[in-house]
Amino acid sequence: YGLQRKKYCVFNEQLSRGEWVKRRGELGTLTQEKIALLRSQLHALKGKLPHRGSHTFASENCTGDNIYNSRNCRYCFDITDCEDCTFVAFTPKGKDIHDSTFTAPDGLELCYYVGSSLGGQRMLWTFLAYYCSDTYYSMECHNCQHLFGCSSLRRNEYCILNKQYTKEEYEKMVVKLIGYMRETGEWGDYFPPALAPIAYNESNAHDYF
Repeated sequence: YGLQRKKYCVFNEQLSRGEWVKRRGELGTLTQEKIALLRSQLHALKGKLPHRGSHTFASENCTGDNIYNSRNCRYCFDITDCEDCTFVAFTPKGKDIHDSTFTAPDGLELCYYVGSSLGGQRMLWTFLAYYCSDTYYSMECHNCQHLFGCSSLRRNEYCILNKQYTKEEYEKMVVKLIGYMRETGEWGDYFPPALAPIAYNESNAHDYF
């Protein structure tokens, strides 16, 4: 555990090639019992040795793990070339995004609570949106801008609930909708679990837990 540029070692003990071959031969065929014993011995060995706190490379002022070429990122995991992000995972080229995940290969900018989306700017509470901007509470929309509560649109703009509006009508309606959602307490929350595309027990949540 934790060795670098080593060979012919058994539980971190340095052996000659002949000794290593002999020890390997003594082990014989791997059975379930032998695997369990080896695993317990490795676990005991790991407990006595230093553990790396995180894998952070060429980065500044970051916390999390698997962080590369990033700066000012807090609680981020598996990110590359990101800046000023918080609670972000599996994301490259992200800038000023928060509570978002799975945005490869093109990251997001100025987004909040966005999942499985990429190449967008100024998106809020959006899922599976590709190359969209100024998009709120929408799902499965591609190459769109200025959407509110839309689903499955392609190359559209100024739409509310998939209905087309003029720029002026859209801006007036959105102000009213946001005001109403603030009164009801809905504004600022992601889609409720009832609208999830799959059930929680069929998701990857248990694997990550």
